[in-house]
Amino acid sequence: MSNTVLFGKRRHYEPPSVRWNKSVVKKAIGTIVEDVVTMAESGDKWPKHKWDEGGQPKSDFYFGKGGALWAVDYLQRRGAIKSTFDVAPYLEPLILDSRKYRHKYPHPENASYLFGEMPL
Repeated sequence: MSNTVLFGKRRHYEPPSVRWNKSVVKKAIGTIVEDVVTMAESGDKWPKHKWDEGGQPKSDFYFGKGGALWAVDYLQRRGAIKSTFDVAPYLEPLILDSRKYRHKYPHPENASYLFGEMPL
């Protein structure tokens, strides 16, 4: 049996207890969306989080960019943010980049749901 812990104090932190404030949340979401759009438009690889293990991922598909683009698109479609950022031009290059490195995944012939193309 593995000794893997879901919550590790060295790798995770407990969020502080704060009162709900809709305007603060909307502002925070807006800031995050601006960051996603700026990073997407830059064309640079997304930096890995300082707590992530291993080297820099070769593909951004699963390691942040795919989910962040999906989230911006979702928030736009729900009317939760005022943005007209078109994620479509960024998806095909992201998928092609993922395919290029898939052979390095543990099961390249049948990538998991997380590493396959279905999530996006």
